[in-house]
Amino acid sequence: MDIYRFLLKRLEKFREPIYMEECLPLPHTPKRFLNYLLANLECKMGRLRPISRPYYAFIDPSTVCNLKCPLCPTGTGAPGRSRKCLMKLGDFKKAVDALSECLYIVYLYNWGEPFLNPEIFEMIEHTKSRRLLAFLSSNLNVRIENFGEKVVKSGLDWLYASIDGTDQKTYEGYRRGGSYSLAMSNLADVIEAKKRLGSSTPFIVAGFLPMRHNEAVVGRFKKKMLELGADAVLIANVTLSGFEAEKQYLPLDERLNGYLPDGKRKTPFPGCAMPWTTAFVFPDLQVSGCCYAPYYDEKHDLGNLREARFSELWNSPRHVEMRRVIRDRISDSKNPCAQCVEGRHPWGAVIEWATTSRDKSIGREG
Repeated sequence: MDIYRFLLKRLEKFREPIYMEECLPLPHTPKRFLNYLLANLECKMGRLRPISRPYYAFIDPSTVCNLKCPLCPTGTGAPGRSRKCLMKLGDFKKAVDALSECLYIVYLYNWGEPFLNPEIFEMIEHTKSRRLLAFLSSNLNVRIENFGEKVVKSGLDWLYASIDGTDQKTYEGYRRGGSYSLAMSNLADVIEAKKRLGSSTPFIVAGFLPMRHNEAVVGRFKKKMLELGADAVLIANVTLSGFEAEKQYLPLDERLNGYLPDGKRKTPFPGCAMPWTTAFVFPDLQVSGCCYAPYYDEKHDLGNLREARFSELWNSPRHVEMRRVIRDRISDSKNPCAQCVEGRHPWGAVIEWATTSRDKSIGREG
């Protein structure tokens, strides 16, 4: 056991786990590790102007998507992000390089389809050149020659495949405009390329959001994905941005439904740590303090990396106010954190996490 793993184990009760730390080797350096511990401490203290920097960054290669998923702000054309664009490789490098000393993970996605960006593989490779973990989520509805081989050779560490069905009918009930056979073909191609190239990465997670139209096939989905060769299956509650308008999507099975009849979440909301731990950068280098930025007006952005250093944006007046609203649980503010579709309700997303060797279930067995 190395010194970092030993310390993480000893400090388990006093820190937030680094995502996927049990499944992937973490790119520790002394500076990253100390920053991570300090960020956890400052978050628990509710410090409004932290000395620490984010250890996660969502750097979005695309605010464009090829599907029209009805609960997604990109799919529905929510007005919060007026400009739909693809990130340029040079801008991606600028964003990564501005943050890389303290980061563990770069999430190359947020609310668009990253594989629509023709420079996505170069972006993954640049992330790896900075000794960072590269994570990506995709609907896999793309046609790219030698797709699986390119994904594996890029060095991608983690691939989340949004499938949500076991055939075209259950798939297109939510993944509007998508092809189940294309998504499955691409997923199988990546799995085959991993085996052929003898690679342990990417760690492949097949994702499923139970809704009314597909809840009957949850068990079949898990079995099928693990037999195909996915490393894990994640079953998670769907999130609604407007309960009354969208509640018809909720599953009837109460074990799969994360909401109470009055629209509140079933599980306690522990509080949002993102303004202390995570940076969000859009393709035009606009920086946000929140993953749900597409739901609110761009006037709440922290600024642009073309015009300011990240350190200035990280503790800008707008970001300080976000932290204050969360720390002091201010509900009557016009700040987006007071109107958050996650934070206004108690929050608990994961229903089940399953691998070929073990199941970690919360609330149900699949």
